[in-house]
Amino acid sequence: MAAAAAASCRLTRHAIAGQELIHLTGWTDPESPVHLSSESPSEDGSGVWLLLCLRGRCRLTATDSPLLLTAPQHALLYAGGANQIVFSPETPDTELVAIAWPGAGFREITAGLPAPLTGFQQAIQYLQSAVLGAEAIPSALQYAVRELLTLLPAAPTTAPDPVQQLRCRAKLWEILALQIASFTQPASPPNPLGLTEYDQERLRFAHNYLLQHVQLPPTLPELARIVGLNEHKLKRGFKALFGKPTFAYLAEWRLLEARRLLLTDSALTAGEVAFELGYSSLPHFSAAFKQRFGLSPRALRMS
Repeated sequence: MAAAAAASCRLTRHAIAGQELIHLTGWTDPESPVHLSSESPSEDGSGVWLLLCLRGRCRLTATDSPLLLTAPQHALLYAGGANQIVFSPETPDTELVAIAWPGAGFREITAGLPAPLTGFQQAIQYLQSAVLGAEAIPSALQYAVRELLTLLPAAPTTAPDPVQQLRCRAKLWEILALQIASFTQPASPPNPLGLTEYDQERLRFAHNYLLQHVQLPPTLPELARIVGLNEHKLKRGFKALFGKPTFAYLAEWRLLEARRLLLTDSALTAGEVAFELGYSSLPHFSAAFKQRFGLSPRALRMS
């Protein structure tokens, strides 16, 4: 895999049982995007990319039509026999998880699944580029991705122990199943509140604004003014689109991110993690963490 990026963009790559996961966070110079390629594609050189934009906004180019993802959105991308995509983050806080799955293996796994997977499979068969998405990431899929990130070794060159590797592999298959299910089994009704495209764009902006200002988040009235929606539509729309009320979502995201940081960044103390994620004090953070995960931050690191 080749990568050309500014120092403020962090890229880590992990091999998981024949698939590859690439985790990118941060910002790059628009003139120096990140070039991603899988080191274990199919025999024809192709691969399917499972793309999940968790924060910010990014542009991915592998075909004639660039794919724009605004968090939290996901997509499946097949580059028509090519083995490289170009990643261009458009906001400083962008976070993307890209999972490369060999094209032939993906076709075998998804054989017999209904539309729209049928057309996507045919594109792979004939080496034609295709995109499925972009759609909002279901909450179960977001949590599965966060869980997988906490299971990965802190150093990409360090292989997990066999049990950890098995857990990573199981979580990877869960992510694939959840992503496919989101395309083949859409929620019914898909848009119960009748949200317009503008409403959904404003709600995604609200989501990203919250995560950008996690240390000092706005109040609900402030957030409504910032995104240009009334409070009622913001409250109902946010829950409909992201699965939880606005600040319950933020609280859960903080805890999942705290768990990931504690497990993957040993240089950070629990106090620094608490400060970075906007907790008012270390005791407040520790109490919330223990209530959610059943053990304290210190106990997690010792386990």
